[in-house]
Formats: sequence, structure tokens, C-alpha cells
Amino acid sequence: MKIKFYMKFICAYLLLRKGGKTNPTVEDIRRVINSVQQVVSKEDEKRVEILIKLLNEKDIEEVMRIGKEKLAFFVRPNKKEEKKEEEDEGEEEEVSDAETVEPCDLGLGLFGNSSDSDSD
Repeated sequence: MKIKFYMKFICAYLLLRKGGKTNPTVEDIRRVINSVQQVVSKEDEKRVEILIKLLNEKDIEEVMRIGKEKLAFFVRPNKKEEKKEEEDEGEEEEVSDAETVEPCDLGLGLFGNSSDSDSD
């Protein structure tokens, strides 16, 4: 069974864990979501309960490390570095990962809003 988790719930959960709350509850997550004028529906509550069951008592740093490794697939080469390679043709130079890649912009804000949209 595949469950769709919204990023806003994951972010709220992580904020609570990073803030020192060892085992966040549905009510804790609802308060975080409500604080940014968002609503948690009854259907969403079921998703949040599953998220809590999956993540409570786990080492969040380890979960994030594994997730980061999986997201490495979405990293593309830095355009400036590609141009430099074309100009240097054949000249090989070792460069750190931070200089050779840049993250993809997925167009999402923290709570699911588009990153280009301006809020009033």
C-alpha cells in the first residue's frame, strides 16, 4: 500500500523533532500546520498517524542521510562547470562535489506553495 505524505506534514514533524519533541503527536503536528494558516483534515490525520508510526523512535539524522542519498539522483551538473569543461577540453582537474553539482529547483515552497508565488 502506497501512502501519499504531504511535505508540510514531514516538515512539521521534523521541526518538532529538531526542536526536542521526541515523539510528536497528531495534535503537535496540527498545531504547527495551523500556525501557518493551513488545515489538517480528518483524511490528513490518518496520514499523519501513519507518518508518526513510521518515524517515531527512529534516528532522524539517519533517516535524513538515507533520504539525501536517494535524492542525489535529482542533482544535475553545474552549468558553469560544464562550460569550463568544454573550454578546457581534455584538461582534467579534481573538484569537490559541492563545486560540480547544484540542486534542482522542484518549484515547491516549505508548505507546498510554489516557490515563485508571492504571498501577500
